[in-house]
Amino acid sequence: MLPQAVIDKVTKLCSNFLWGGEGEYRRVPYVAWDAVYLPKKKGGLGTRNLDKWNSACIAKLVWAISLKKDNLWVRWVHGRYIKGRDWWGYTPKGDSSWY
Repeated sequence: MLPQAVIDKVTKLCSNFLWGGEGEYRRVPYVAWDAVYLPKKKGGLGTRNLDKWNSACIAKLVWAISLKKDNLWVRWVHGRYIKGRDWWGYTPKGDSSWY
């Protein structure tokens, strides 16, 4: 999971670029940033909300791990970290990295 500070920084850079053409904020936006996430059919730009996208990607990975899907990455996670235990009972070590 990406740290919230990283998601906030990327979102800020995207909104500043969209409204001002640069990475730094210079103009007042014409449309609320939440409206940008709307589908094009509803008047938005169809961009993705990074918070929701990040959560959905993590949920997809957790789902694959919990179902023990047959792919290399899931087998590696089970062999390296879970080691025959149930995913829902797994607790990472205190010195584990966020990723």
